[in-house]
Amino acid sequence: MSDKVELLDYRAQNQPGQKAFTFLRDGEIEEASLNYRELQLQAQAIASCLQSLGAAGGRALLLYPPSLEFINAFLGCLYAGVVAVPAYPPRPNMNLLRLQAIVTDAQATLVLTSKSLLASLETRFSENPELATIPWLTTDNIDSNLSWDWQQPRIEKDTLAFLQYTSGSTGTPKGVMITHENLLANEKLIKISFGNSEKTIGVSWLPLFHDMGLIGNVLQPIYLGIPSILMSPVAFLHKPFCWLQAISRYKGTCSGGPNFAYDLCVRKITPEQRSCLDLSSWEVAFNAAEPVLAETIERFTNYFAPCGFRPEAFYPCYGMAESTLFISGGLKTAPPVLYQVEAAALEDNRVVAATELKEGVKTIVGCGRSWLDQKIIIVDPETFTQCSAGKVGEIWVSRDSVAAGYWNRREQTKESLQAYLADTGEGPATTLTFEQLTEEISYSQPQIKIIVNDKVANSEIATPQYWVQQGQQAGQFVDSMATLQQLDMAAFVEISPKPTLISIANQYLPEDTRLWLSSLNTDIPDWQQLLENLTQLYVRGVVVDWSGFDRDYPRKKVALPTYPFERQRNRNNRKISH
Repeated sequence: MSDKVELLDYRAQNQPGQKAFTFLRDGEIEEASLNYRELQLQAQAIASCLQSLGAAGGRALLLYPPSLEFINAFLGCLYAGVVAVPAYPPRPNMNLLRLQAIVTDAQATLVLTSKSLLASLETRFSENPELATIPWLTTDNIDSNLSWDWQQPRIEKDTLAFLQYTSGSTGTPKGVMITHENLLANEKLIKISFGNSEKTIGVSWLPLFHDMGLIGNVLQPIYLGIPSILMSPVAFLHKPFCWLQAISRYKGTCSGGPNFAYDLCVRKITPEQRSCLDLSSWEVAFNAAEPVLAETIERFTNYFAPCGFRPEAFYPCYGMAESTLFISGGLKTAPPVLYQVEAAALEDNRVVAATELKEGVKTIVGCGRSWLDQKIIIVDPETFTQCSAGKVGEIWVSRDSVAAGYWNRREQTKESLQAYLADTGEGPATTLTFEQLTEEISYSQPQIKIIVNDKVANSEIATPQYWVQQGQQAGQFVDSMATLQQLDMAAFVEISPKPTLISIANQYLPEDTRLWLSSLNTDIPDWQQLLENLTQLYVRGVVVDWSGFDRDYPRKKVALPTYPFERQRNRNNRKISH
């Protein structure tokens, strides 16, 4: 599978009646449910509406109460080629500053919501000049029959799926750009590290607009093809018993939340309520999103041991929005790793193991290890070099689940997501992965001249070492154009989603005799652009393989009439007098 749309289509085709999501009102009563076929149809119907509004390629703000409607809307955006921007609807006494910052930064052109929220949100938005003009669309009254009008968008692995905004607690919220490739890569990480399978049953109260709730408890179930039981965060906070009761009732195997949630259960769930629980099915109790405390693990494990909860079910893990969600976690069958260190040394960014439990000793909890081909290194933030053992530093991650960047924030993207080690020049998200990729490619000598920087490439171009070296060098565009001029090139085709370099190149080779072509143009349909380019090349004497032009595109059989064609005379036989 190359994208989430293709994945849901697969589920709808192969598991149409499988229940996908069930929402519990007040954390207890089954209010609504969707199977995979219903989920697909509703997503396609919403997508059809979005496409009819011309929203494809734009950003849509999603404001929903905890419900299945949010899931429909999010998937509808994916099906429409609209970039979803999930956010939490503002409370009545809450200012709109954060939401305004998100709308402005994302350049959102539409707000999706439910009928129940529309009136109050419209009133709130009308009070803000920068939000008052944005149009609204309610999605819970869209007829699923509109799915027939849905048009399949063009989705590549690097297509932007949604913007995941940071909390903004340390500054203005930043939109993390999550692609379809990021999503599938991280879902695979979660599946392998958690030990999830088609037998997994998820239970969650986590906010759906947040990365842990959305990716871990909505998209992971779709990735696995399993049922997920959902409830409102407010229901859990008011009555923590609802969470564990749902795990007990539905035989949940994978569920979790931040550290405070486990503390809250110990404090609020009475011995009488505890006696009704069976937690023996709970295999992965993930703990993340805030510091994991050893005392919390001990208290929860001891208090709910009579319910069948096992110590090894606790699963401390670590992640961040910039890596889609999950980064590290331990072994599913092993208890959490606890490590005693000298607190004073830790304050000095050193890890010194304590020889005995005494005052000044701190117990820290391990958050697991790297999985699959992901690489994690600890880096000194001052020197940008890898830390030696026992030194505290920044966590650098390299894998295809690392986000493409921050929306419209080039400098911050370069600082946080495109960093390089000072001593080796290795970059977590670039060179290391690129080196591995070059080793897997089959090479052959080029049949045409290839200009790399200021010279014609020689036979070394067919080696992986050549491309690794070129990837570490700065481009020499002006020198390359000079070399092309010496070779007397007459036609230039820019291979890119839109014409960018042509106008720059034309400044160095301004002669009118040269032909400048763009492979694609956002203002012209792809096929029209390609045909116009081929026509111009053909007129210039270039031999075009017309038979191979659309060889890879599927043909469609058309039924022709079997009766003889009627001969008709269409010529006007009337005599004309002069």
